[in-house]
Amino acid sequence: SQVLLFVLIVGVLFYINVRLALLTMLVAPLIVVFALAFRRVARRFTQRSLRALAIVNANVQEAVSGITVAKNFRQEDTIYREFQGVNQQSYTAQLHWGFLFNGVFPVLVTVASLGTAIVVVAALASFFNHSMHGKALLATAHNKGAAELMGVNTDAMLGFSFAMSAALGAVAG
Repeated sequence: SQVLLFVLIVGVLFYINVRLALLTMLVAPLIVVFALAFRRVARRFTQRSLRALAIVNANVQEAVSGITVAKNFRQEDTIYREFQGVNQQSYTAQLHWGFLFNGVFPVLVTVASLGTAIVVVAALASFFNHSMHGKALLATAHNKGAAELMGVNTDAMLGFSFAMSAALGAVAG
């Protein structure tokens, strides 16, 4: 159902405006490439973390089962040093794994935000350059008196500019 929804949204975008739809679609490959790269790195970090955890668990199991032997031969210090090294490896692997997973979402949000900004800027440029309302809004902004003489309802344009700024604020979040 997600694929069908995506196809419908893309169809509607192309129906409304082909240039903006193409610009919107330019962001999609960046997100796909980033997601695939993240998956590869995440798999490697997860495997490393799980291996380190397995070694720690094996070391603990060995230490617990061999505690009487270690006490008899005074090997507690050696066992402790080995465990400390394994524990440090596990800590480092878990730390890298945490950094990776805590860093992926800010990067995705940044890529999506840049894509949204590009689409919004292109839409505004298209609006101001190719629509009557956009040209009337520009005329009102440049010279309100001249725009009124040309038949532009400047009061409506001021209200429209306020609505546009509210919409841009909503898109910005």
